[in-house]
Amino acid sequence: DMSASELSVSRISLDPNDEYELVGYSAIKVNQFDGSIRMGKFQLDLYQGPIRVPIGENPDDFNRVDNACLNVELFEPEFEESERVDTIVDETLPTEETKGAATVVEDEKKEEPVEEKPKVPSLFSIIGKDKPKNNESRLNSSAKLLDDPFIRNRKKQHRPVKFEKGWGIDFYIDAIRFLPDNVTVTKIVLHAKNSNNETVGHLVGGLADLECDSYNPHFGFRYEFRQSRFDPTSFVMISVETIDKFSQEVRRVGWGAIPLFVDMEKGDPISDSKKEEFTLLTGCYQIPIFCEEPYRQKPFLFENILKLQKLPCSSILVRSILAPLSEDGLRVLTIEDLDEKEWRIRGLLIDPP
Repeated sequence: DMSASELSVSRISLDPNDEYELVGYSAIKVNQFDGSIRMGKFQLDLYQGPIRVPIGENPDDFNRVDNACLNVELFEPEFEESERVDTIVDETLPTEETKGAATVVEDEKKEEPVEEKPKVPSLFSIIGKDKPKNNESRLNSSAKLLDDPFIRNRKKQHRPVKFEKGWGIDFYIDAIRFLPDNVTVTKIVLHAKNSNNETVGHLVGGLADLECDSYNPHFGFRYEFRQSRFDPTSFVMISVETIDKFSQEVRRVGWGAIPLFVDMEKGDPISDSKKEEFTLLTGCYQIPIFCEEPYRQKPFLFENILKLQKLPCSSILVRSILAPLSEDGLRVLTIEDLDEKEWRIRGLLIDPP
């Protein structure tokens, strides 16, 4: 079993429908405390069933299989640079000229060689949308996920522009990548917290599209933050939940988190709730999933989440976009202000890159 946490380990000794007999088993923790992967060759002892994981600090309590071992190797595959796809989101900030319309800017197309080669598929192909509910809207999307575990993007996403009072945020959860093998139907629950552990906005959630891959679910989820005043220490927390394939019970896979605001000069998350000048962390981000429960002691800061243990290779694709303003620039728009056909035109609904 190559899993790193209890959430991704089956404690069932043997599948009753399996044709094979359990000879022995072993386990190795593939990630280190900082989330990095342990690379190299390892020789593991085999133990008699039933399967009990984790093996623990005292393996003598387990019955070894005599004269048997398992050789495993952990390595990072090499990816050709030509196979990578870079994307960037750019915002037209609320000014007298632009009136705050947010747009998606695609990279300029590179010249293709004379010889025809298959094009790398885009991350998503949008095929429709559902009726919005309150401050939420969903995009029914058909995802063509890339094979790389992490999507390379070397371009700076956010701009150091002061976030003004009365502005809003549109937050998107597009997809989750490479979940452990015990997941079935996946649900996300989104809420934002500040340093006082107070909830910002509302607790909202949604299910993955039922026709997508269980291990790479896509959501097309969007939420509007429309507070009159934002605490600069605010950060979004995303709970990933599933029905465990083996126990058939609801289990939390882990947490994802990302700050809403950063320091204008340093670009670091903010720990002082009284800070006057800060900027929105706009752009597309691939964030890790932490498999430990966060300790909610005040001050409850984003940096506290980073100390938790990560779920290897699993990640969430999110976007944080500056919400557009009305034509007179005096108020922030919501999807309830416009007809559905105008959402994309006015920058209220932005498709994934």
